[in-house]
Amino acid sequence: MPSPNEIEVLRITREEIEVNKTLIGRRMGISSEYSTCLLDCLARHGFLEEVPAEGGTHRTVPRYKLTRKGALALLARLYHIAGQHESAVRRTLYLKAVVDEKISEMADYVEEVFPEKRMSAKKKGESRAPVSVPVRVK
Repeated sequence: MPSPNEIEVLRITREEIEVNKTLIGRRMGISSEYSTCLLDCLARHGFLEEVPAEGGTHRTVPRYKLTRKGALALLARLYHIAGQHESAVRRTLYLKAVVDEKISEMADYVEEVFPEKRMSAKKKGESRAPVSVPVRVK
């Protein structure tokens, strides 16, 4: 799996179609030496391929484009991020259910132990603040 900086190079390449060390350096705010290193490494591992010069001309700066392997690496990264978010959502829903249960238990306790002060709003999603306490909203 490519490093985070290599993933960023792949993302930029997907957006720009073809990239070179100058473009990558400018977009990522890194030196041209480091951008050359990233491009060479990605090309060596098959994530990028060098675009041949047209008409037999010679380029001083090589240009690269995304390969299928590079596109699949980006897709895998997106699946990974989606999985992380789904996990966070499941955890949040679980914690919300636990908190709702604790709120219900505490409201029942208050009504049982202190029957002189009735609780209002038994409906789900509404506040369980005692009726006699005004609530100020700024």
